[in-house]
Amino acid sequence: MRQHRRTMTDAVKTFKMAGVYIKLVSGDDELPALTTIASEIGVYTVDSTDEAVEGQEIRSLSDGELKKRADQIKAMANFLPKDKLSMVKCLKEKGHVVVFYGCSIARGCNGDESS
Repeated sequence: MRQHRRTMTDAVKTFKMAGVYIKLVSGDDELPALTTIASEIGVYTVDSTDEAVEGQEIRSLSDGELKKRADQIKAMANFLPKDKLSMVKCLKEKGHVVVFYGCSIARGCNGDESS
């Protein structure tokens, strides 16, 4: 396992122990690669109720369907900024406090819209 993944694994464990739920989102990675990474760092569990989806699938869901599945979706590949915003809005509507961190957040979400 690469060093940065070991560091992420430790961070994910710490956040989980504190009751924080983590999702892994990428606009660049394909789903198989992202689920491998998410599994290695402890965000996604294969053969569980965890889901891994692509942005195209999220765009095809109704608001109600997304709301039903949002908590189980742990890994999200090929996400556009609008897909990320849809997920953030959905989670906030469900009462979650949402923090979104990443290098490309600014491209599609203004601070007031996504925080």
